[in-house]
Amino acid sequence: MSTIGDPPALGPAHLRFTRRFLLALLSGAAVLALTALWLSWRLGMEVSVEAQGLIEPQQRRLVKASVGGLLRQLVVRQGQRVQAGDLLATLEDQEWQADLLKIGKDLEITRTRRREEEQRLDQELALGLAEVARARLAADRAEMQLEQARTEEQLDLALVQGHRPAFERWPIRYARAEVAQRQLELSLAKQRLEGLEIGRRELETLDRTGEKLAQDRALLLRRLDQAQIRAPVAGTVLTAGLERRPGDYLQAGEPLLELAQDGRWQALVLVREEDLPKVRPGQTARLYLRAFPHLEHRLFAGQVSSIAALPTPPGKGYEVRVQLDPEEYPLACGMSARALIMVERGRIASLLWRRLLQQLGRRPGPGFYFPGAGG
Repeated sequence: MSTIGDPPALGPAHLRFTRRFLLALLSGAAVLALTALWLSWRLGMEVSVEAQGLIEPQQRRLVKASVGGLLRQLVVRQGQRVQAGDLLATLEDQEWQADLLKIGKDLEITRTRRREEEQRLDQELALGLAEVARARLAADRAEMQLEQARTEEQLDLALVQGHRPAFERWPIRYARAEVAQRQLELSLAKQRLEGLEIGRRELETLDRTGEKLAQDRALLLRRLDQAQIRAPVAGTVLTAGLERRPGDYLQAGEPLLELAQDGRWQALVLVREEDLPKVRPGQTARLYLRAFPHLEHRLFAGQVSSIAALPTPPGKGYEVRVQLDPEEYPLACGMSARALIMVERGRIASLLWRRLLQQLGRRPGPGFYFPGAGG
């Protein structure tokens, strides 16, 4: 007789159903476990550290004034993109323009005077040479006349015995005087020809004056070119408040603005203190930028370049710089970024086994980590 509260006895059919149901559950669990084990061995995964930060340029170029002067005009604003050689600002150059105009006029006057002096010297040289030739010819003629007078006198003496009166010897005296006069004229002509060297020295003085004016003109042209401040590289203007700068005096070498060089960007992210031991320079990273929501399926690639030694600000994290690969997208300074720094990559089974050994305080052997594996 059964008592009240005892469970009803199960028949053979119920026992067989229960056994089959439990066997099916165990079989399904075993299949799932084997499938999970097989997938964990075949599939790979990545372990990454997440960090938040901002985009900033890898290289910043300070644009400085080469010469001192008042800032007359600024033609760029913060955030504006410029190409190498584009005009950024101009300094006051009216005084230099006036000096350049004056030097140009003086240089032209000097060149004109030199041309006129050279023409005058050429004419005087030609006249002097002609005068010397004429005087030499006259001197030669006088010498011939003297020689003729002497010859005639000797013939007369041979025909007529005795001495001739003194008045009959005047042709020789006259010829001698003529020779002396012509020689004197030749000497004076040569002296006047040699006097042209003073004009040559005047030409040299004008040449030196012209060279000095040309040097001053080149210096002013260089200053005028330096008064136009141009972009040394292609990039984006980072400096704010440029519209308030016109009228300021810039010293030579004083920075005017800052440029972010195009195509060279990096992310400055903060890594938590507990994640810092996992991060090392050279690790790859992927970055998500809010400025490009349509690129959720496409990540920006980068690489860890440096890790700060001290937290900034204290207790908030450590600054890690991630250099981005060159991109054609118009990135800008200050864009928010979320970085995933890859710490480990391998098969799921090996990574789980590694974690288990770390929890147990043991170091894994050489065969449990496969950096080249992945899915």
